[in-house]
Amino acid sequence: MSNIDKVSKLLESVDNKQYYDIVADLQSLERSLDMLKRKDFRRKLKELIEKYQTSEITEIRKALIEKCRVGDTNAIRLYLDSFKPTSFETEDDGLTAALLARGKEVFADEN
Repeated sequence: MSNIDKVSKLLESVDNKQYYDIVADLQSLERSLDMLKRKDFRRKLKELIEKYQTSEITEIRKALIEKCRVGDTNAIRLYLDSFKPTSFETEDDGLTAALLARGKEVFADEN
């Protein structure tokens, strides 16, 4: 069994498409923007950062990206099947601008 097959089996055992959808997570954060206090928004943002920085899936994804960069078509197929966000065709609806603006407000008192 090749390494790609092993990674594929591991990814099948973890429901990463739903749980690791950065677009959906950011949209959820954006929807709660006006409902959260600064402290709660900062906590939620830090949790989101932690989720994507330290997970085992993140390490697998990084290794898979390296294989994709060297042209491994099986790795590319696996990456697209496993990590493509469900809402990848959605255009920027101002989320980035909203996060930047709110982030400046939230972290302004730390300077």
